[in-house]
Amino acid sequence: MEDHADLARRIAFINLKNIGGGSEPDLSEIRSATEERRVELADKIRSFKPTRIFVAGDVAHAAFRTYLARQVGVGSVYVPHPSSRFSYQEYYRRCH
Repeated sequence: MEDHADLARRIAFINLKNIGGGSEPDLSEIRSATEERRVELADKIRSFKPTRIFVAGDVAHAAFRTYLARQVGVGSVYVPHPSSRFSYQEYYRRCH
């Protein structure tokens, strides 16, 4: 079984906008930033050679699917954004 520390070292996080957001996601802002940075983001993601991509938040996942999925060529999975205020059970339910 793989060591958790080794696994954690191989996890990368990328902010599609490259800046933090507010309390509510702004669909047009996230889509615009992702579209503008799509070549840079795709190159960065491909350099990690991921086998699966987890995208936090439904707005970011929609932007990823629209602007990056084809260029990256790796399947993505939606997970709730860490700032969402779900109980552990609800968070787990939404991830599975």
